[in-house]
This record gives sequence, C-alpha cells and structure tokens, in this order.
Amino acid sequence: MILNKNGRKNVTTQNFDGPIANSTAVNQSMNFTQNMPYLNDTEQFFNEQYNSNSYAQNFSPNGFYDNQGANDQQFGTVPVPQPPTNIPPQLFNPAQNFLNDPVASMAMKYGSNLADQGKEFVQQNVDKWFSVSKLKYYFAVDTNYVAKKLLIILFPFLNRDWSVKYTQGEVACPPKLDVNAPDMYIPVMAFVTYILMVGVTLGFEDRFSPEKLGIYASSALGWFLIEVLIIFLSLQILSIKSALTTFDIMAFCGYKYFGMILCLLGQLLVPDAYYFVLLYMSLSFTYFMVRNLKLMILGGNSTTAQNNSAYENQSYGNKRRIYLLLFISLLQPFFMWWLTYKF
Repeated sequence: MILNKNGRKNVTTQNFDGPIANSTAVNQSMNFTQNMPYLNDTEQFFNEQYNSNSYAQNFSPNGFYDNQGANDQQFGTVPVPQPPTNIPPQLFNPAQNFLNDPVASMAMKYGSNLADQGKEFVQQNVDKWFSVSKLKYYFAVDTNYVAKKLLIILFPFLNRDWSVKYTQGEVACPPKLDVNAPDMYIPVMAFVTYILMVGVTLGFEDRFSPEKLGIYASSALGWFLIEVLIIFLSLQILSIKSALTTFDIMAFCGYKYFGMILCLLGQLLVPDAYYFVLLYMSLSFTYFMVRNLKLMILGGNSTTAQNNSAYENQSYGNKRRIYLLLFISLLQPFFMWWLTYKF
C-alpha cells in the first residue's frame, strides 16, 4: 500500500475506453473517490476535523452538536417576545375592573334595590295569608293541652266553657294556656296516624302495598286542601268578615282525623262497629265545630247600625253566617265517611 504525506492512499485513475471516458460524471466520481478516507483512519479524520475552525465552533465539549446560535444568525430567527413586567397588577383582574366601573356599580346597586323591594313585597303578601311567624303560635302546646283537647273532641257535650282567652294586649293566648284555642299539632299528628292506620287496615286485609299507601295518603291530603279551599272561597264569596284565619280553618278541619282514626280502630276490633263509631263521631264533631265556630263567625257581625236599613242588613248578614256555619260543620262528617268507608 502506498500512502502520501497526508496519510492517505494514492489512488490512480483508470482509463476508460469508449465515449464515456471524457464525461463529467466520471471525473466527479474519481475526485470523490480520491478524497474519501479509509475506515481504519476514522479516528484520525475526526480529530483533524474537530481541530479545524469550522467544526470547533459547532461542537460542544460534551460531544453534542450545538449549532443553534449559528442557525439563528444564518436564517434570521426572531426571538420569542416576553410579556411586559411594568404593567400594574390590577389591569389583569377583571373583577376589580368591573367593581371600579361606575356604570357596573350603579347597575349592582339598582339590582340590590330591586331585590330588597321584591323580598319586602313577598313577605307582605305571603305573611298576609301564610305567616311563618304566626305558625309558631299553633304549635305552642304541651301534654296537658293535648289530653284535654282530645277529650273535648271525643266528649264535647261535657264542656261548658267555649270562650277563647286573651291577654292584656288583646292577643289570643297560646294553646297551652287556653284549651279552646286552635292548634296545628293535633291535626298534623292525627293525619300521620290516620295514614298509618290505613296501612294497618290494608295489612289485615292482605291488600297492603307501598303504592296503595302512597295513593291513599295523597288522596287524603288532596281532599283536605280542597276542603280548606272551599271554606275559604265561601267566606270570600259571601263577603263574611270573621275572626277565622287560614290556620284556624286548617286546624278545625284537621281535628276530624282523630275521629277517623277511631272509626278505623273500631273496624279492626269489631267489624260491625264501624258505623256506630262513625255515627257517634259525626254527631260529636259537628257539635264541636258549631260551638267553636259560633264565636268566630257569628261574633264578627257586631257593628253598629248607621242607617234606617241597618236592622235588615244585620239580619241578612246573620242568616248568611248561620248558613255558612252549618255548611262547614256538616261538611266534616261527609269527609269522615268518604275517607274511611273504603277500608
């Protein structure tokens, strides 16, 4: 093998016969072959190339190719813009900008005023018909009151005093201080007990199912609301001003569930005793309703006559009140029968 002074092998050109011998492609191939190093001289070749200026600039000492800066200078790469650091932080807070806006502040103040007015309007109209604060009065009971009230409902003929007591400020005494005052505790508990008695009755007859119990409970609640609505509309249509409130109507109408419980209980103990219990409870509860509502309905017409026809108007008003009193009282036995005869 013959090497030149650079450590490379001398390659002699070969003569080609024919027309291709003088072609450009053959000359370029021969020149490339002369400049190509042998494989056993690879380490020496890379050492020489690394020591040269062109490669020393592009290779890092750790052996990786680093030509990012050269490419940026060659191709004119634009650097990535950085966000400004001298902008106040409040400009990046949309909530703060919204609060600082005078138009937004005015809109928020106007909306707050509308909300307050709407709340006041709802409270005035709801409290007129269904006051939550007044509802607490109807649940101010104790054990002594409940026992006495149930005895009066069961044996109303033995009670002699049906008047309602008032405090010094002309405010009705709570139920625990006056046994004749209406309450909502007994009606609510009686309604729940009635639904349980219906379930027991259906169980004894092998007809119980959760779906049926739900249907009977919904039906009883629906009829109760219809009854209260009928009485309330009757007062409005007849233009009768009385001391009855919506809660009073609900309380007196809810007392009948105690008699309905006794009817179902009598049917469970003695099957033929249902109609006897229903008849007695109908009479006693009608008497109970007449004596309680008499003071509230008939006592509302105590105005003084101001013209010559005052006597006739007062007489006509009393008739309407008496008819309404009898209608409300006789409506209770009908619902007692309607909600118990199916069992």
